[in-house]
Amino acid sequence: MTDRKSIELYVSYRHEEASKAIVEALERACEARDIRLRLDAGEIRYRDSVREFMQALGAADAVIAVLSDGYLRSEYCMFELLELERNHHFKQRVFPIVLKNCSISDAVSRIQFIKYWEDQIERFQESLQGLRSPARLKRAYSRLDHYHNIRDAIDRLMDILGDMYSPIVDVHINTNFKQLLDSVETQVLSGITERADSGYSSISRFEFEEAAEKSPRKSESSSQSNTQASTDVIADNIKIESGKDVEIFGNQVSKADLYNINTKVSATGSEIKSEGKVTIGGNIIRK
Repeated sequence: MTDRKSIELYVSYRHEEASKAIVEALERACEARDIRLRLDAGEIRYRDSVREFMQALGAADAVIAVLSDGYLRSEYCMFELLELERNHHFKQRVFPIVLKNCSISDAVSRIQFIKYWEDQIERFQESLQGLRSPARLKRAYSRLDHYHNIRDAIDRLMDILGDMYSPIVDVHINTNFKQLLDSVETQVLSGITERADSGYSSISRFEFEEAAEKSPRKSESSSQSNTQASTDVIADNIKIESGKDVEIFGNQVSKADLYNINTKVSATGSEIKSEGKVTIGGNIIRK
């Protein structure tokens, strides 16, 4: 059982005037209830890692998401939201505050956000054209993957958040966020946000990048080379998801059987190692 004074509440928000005003009012309400509110502005010091803070936020037991139009168009805010979902129990751990300029329940609005991220993907891809060695730009392709992840997830996340009842902002402020903070305390103190064992590990693409940089690299003349590939496949430990059939070591695996496959193929960021031919998303990648 968690002691009330040990409750830590993270806030994910866009640094814009309306959101900052909400956060300032929330700080006062939390102080009155002995709840520690963790904000990037107060936690991150000069030269600290912003990414590490966002990952800690994504793993927290309770996170307030101050949703605005700008929030859903921010790659950093959406990274935090995706981290929240990746760490499981998303619905139990997120507490939305929806600003007036943000419509998350309307289907047309959702489509506009999807189109926005599709446009961002297209612009990014166009900017990569003409580069002499684009395959070596691992960080750039990781950012592009992040945009694809947002585009694929935003409709699902908006559906979950839109189904949660949230009072209008004025009600939150006029009641010192009573409903919200009561719900946070109940959730955290009851311990229902403890993680269940999912059966496989999952790490972010940014963590993949860092691991890849620390791992030994083989020369280009090595018999087993790393091949750069931009694919539709998601691999988390031994879990593989794909919209198409995948051929691994000459054995074709159908789309329906692509879950919990124990293979000898390893993926690091956009790099794939294999002892033989691999077909992913219809594109053959050779040894």
